[in-house]
Parts: sequence; structure tokens; C-alpha cells
Amino acid sequence: RRYFALASARGETYLWYFPDGTPGGVDESTSPEALPTDGWGSSAMLWALVEGLAGIVDEGRGFDRMALSPRWLAAGVEEAEASAAYAACGKGVAYRFRSSAGRVDIDVEAGRADVRFHVLLPAGAAADRVRVDGADTAFTESRVELSRYADFPARLGGGAKVRIDL
Repeated sequence: RRYFALASARGETYLWYFPDGTPGGVDESTSPEALPTDGWGSSAMLWALVEGLAGIVDEGRGFDRMALSPRWLAAGVEEAEASAAYAACGKGVAYRFRSSAGRVDIDVEAGRADVRFHVLLPAGAAADRVRVDGADTAFTESRVELSRYADFPARLGGGAKVRIDL
């Protein structure tokens, strides 16, 4: 949550941050080649944000097979947008996540892809129905410690609208 707030405040991520949240700069660098916005220093935090919180994992090549496991609710975030892409080939995925009373919506944009959804549900809620592009989709519910997830596969042909009724 803290890294998300720090990166969002300036619209970029920095090589390091001081304990008060101030990004490190050229004057504090111990490496003359390092730029303050180099990603290698914050790669672990970025990985935690992309794969952990946003839940985007490329399990194939160029996002042709992926897992989407948005965990925004664990951070108290009820609405978020996330994307990840490979600049060299332009392949990637983007989604908009929204949780409101009685449902979770995820609008996904991607190329042709097989997606394994593992969606964190609001505390105390259970999935009643899952629809992908308006069609009922078989799902299972799993638990990770005290958290409940709706699990289901989907084949995307460019994008999809997912709705989980609670």
C-alpha cells in the first residue's frame, strides 16, 4: 500500500526512498551511472505491486496464458486500474477492477489469451454467480487463510467483462 502511494504520488517509481517517503535523487546516489528512476533498486516492490497486488502474472509468452488475481481489496482499494505490457512486442493486459455492494466487476483488455482468474472477494462475502461477457461461468471458491477467492478460467479474444455476484 505504501509503495503504491509513493509511486502514484509522482506517477513514477524511484530507485530508492528515504524513510519519510522522499525519493532518492542524483545527489544521494553512490553510483554515477544510476538514475533516480532506475527500476532495478525498486524491482522487488514493483514485482509485489504487479504480481502481488494487481495480480498480473504472464504464465506463457506475451500474455497468451496468464493468471489474474486482483487483490486490491486486501489494501482497502475498491476501484483500480492496472496494466502490464512488453514494450518490445506491444503485448500486454489491462483491466479495471471495481467492488461495490453485492458484486465485483473486472473489465479486461488483452489479446487472445487463456486466463486463470483467482479473484479476492470482499471480507465475509461468497461468490454466488460468475459471468464472463454475460454468460454464466462455472467457478469454484477457494480459501487462502481467512480470504475467499472465486476461481474460474476464461478464454479471451481481445477483452472481457467479468461480473461476480456476491
